[in-house]
Amino acid sequence: MSESSRSLPDQPSLRFLKLEARRRLAAGEFRALYEAQLAIAREYGFSSWTALKQVIVGDAINAQGGSVWLKEKGFDIVDLASAECIDMMRKFKLAHPELWDECIGDG
Repeated sequence: MSESSRSLPDQPSLRFLKLEARRRLAAGEFRALYEAQLAIAREYGFSSWTALKQVIVGDAINAQGGSVWLKEKGFDIVDLASAECIDMMRKFKLAHPELWDECIGDG
């Protein structure tokens, strides 16, 4: 990602971003939908609309809920299945179950 002028919210909504692109197109800010989508992606620091829609996940084994939620919202999930990340998260989950349940866990 490059430097951005806007930050995505904690729970980003692809639907909202699509509506924003259509609203800006209808307002005459852009001549084509792809131009509005590209502008929005770049405002958030992404090189393209496709890159904005893609979320890289290093560990979808220990924390499945986030990936499922993002996929339901229309984001493309790339699961790296990083052995290092999976092991690190497993160790954290065992060492700090109270933090895991509060901040990361699926429940």
